[in-house]
Amino acid sequence: MYLFLLLGIASSTELTFELEQRSIQCFMEDIPKGEQSILEFQVVTGGKLDIDIELKDSEDNIVYEKRRTSYDQAPFTAKIGGIYKACFSNKFSSISHKVVYLDWLVGDIDELERHDLPINEEGPLSKADISAENVHSNMRKVRDYQTHHRLREASGRSFAEQLYTKIHFWGFLQSIIMVLVSLSHVVILRSFFQDRADQKHRLART
Repeated sequence: MYLFLLLGIASSTELTFELEQRSIQCFMEDIPKGEQSILEFQVVTGGKLDIDIELKDSEDNIVYEKRRTSYDQAPFTAKIGGIYKACFSNKFSSISHKVVYLDWLVGDIDELERHDLPINEEGPLSKADISAENVHSNMRKVRDYQTHHRLREASGRSFAEQLYTKIHFWGFLQSIIMVLVSLSHVVILRSFFQDRADQKHRLART
């Protein structure tokens, strides 16, 4: 699966996607030469929270690569312009699928923030423009903190649900074992007394 993303001067792509077992998903960005970029990802749920990732430039040169990882930030500067491709692989897993969070920033973060604000760039910045820019920057940081907090919460909730399921399954299995052991004890004790009764009956006949 390939996802193409069109860029302006600076852009930020943020999404969460499912990565099925034995599958690969790739995402592409058109990055100009010399542009800075940050690729951030985190495995939210699934298995041992690990995936393989590989980032290549337009000439298939490996820019970044990691195996069996759950979280990382990969800052880099585009040495050549063109389509950069980040591929996430879950081919080593045959049972569990993963939920992965991706945040791909291309360009200067300050330019991205100023681009989102209705600021007059022809003249000097007024106090209102400076205040608006500061508020916007702080709100972006708050949003990033909230995003990471939600990811940690989702990961913790998934772990708690899996642990709850395992505990209940183990408790149910133990209950069945206890019932079977109790029945076997009853059968053994019954056969023991039955054997004694048979012996007494034989002695009485003799």
